[in-house]
Amino acid sequence: MQRNPLFFLLLAGALVSVGCGDDDPVTDAGTDSSTPTDSGTPTDSGTPTDSGTDSGGGGGGDFCMEECTDTADCTIGSADIGATCESGRCVNSAGGCADDDACMVTFSGWTTACTSGGTECDALAQVCTSLGLCAMPAGGAVACDAIGMADHMMTDIDGGDITVCANTNYECLSGACVDPCEADADCSALAFAPVCNTDTGLCECDMDSQCAGNLPGTSVCVDGNCACGADTDCDAVDNADVCNSGACGCSDVAICTETVYDGTTSVCEAP
Repeated sequence: MQRNPLFFLLLAGALVSVGCGDDDPVTDAGTDSSTPTDSGTPTDSGTPTDSGTDSGGGGGGDFCMEECTDTADCTIGSADIGATCESGRCVNSAGGCADDDACMVTFSGWTTACTSGGTECDALAQVCTSLGLCAMPAGGAVACDAIGMADHMMTDIDGGDITVCANTNYECLSGACVDPCEADADCSALAFAPVCNTDTGLCECDMDSQCAGNLPGTSVCVDGNCACGADTDCDAVDNADVCNSGACGCSDVAICTETVYDGTTSVCEAP
């Protein structure tokens, strides 16, 4: 049995991890630039691209969710992973972003905070950027491209011009850092999304056959997203028994047998 992607969405608090259009070694922890498929958010039930199969299925739009009463419910294996209970759901914002700079900071590995006039960066032979973080200056003994980065012009903490080594490949899209694809070759590792939409930078599908057999719980391609086309598509997915608008969901809470967090209670309801 394959777990319903919605099940893991509860743990992540957000998406999706294969980067596209990037071959530098520091991006192994990147986020997925493929279009989310059946991640629990019902997809548009438009006309599939190569078969006309309806992606509606049965069900009333409900999905297995985990309900918490306080933050203590949101541990995993008794470990605090930073998730908090908000509006009855465990939420973990780790890995999210507010803008492209947040992605640059994450994938450039800038972690040391610094202040104007401070010496926080001196021991690292780095400079204090306008973001209040130390960064390696470009043009040093080690070239930026040698460590998978590029020369990036910005300002220092006092407003002066500096050039540092940075990874600027990632963009912040819908709260997640995404490395946009630039050509189909960037999506070749994703059997269920081998086509690069150069307008959005996302890897997508363009025919039903790319979904069926490659991504559990899906059989049709709808608007670039793999989706379920019938309830039977959800037979191999845990916590699901019906196809709700392209995503595998539940018809009753009895279907919701798997949980991620220690203290949560399963519910079957709309997100």
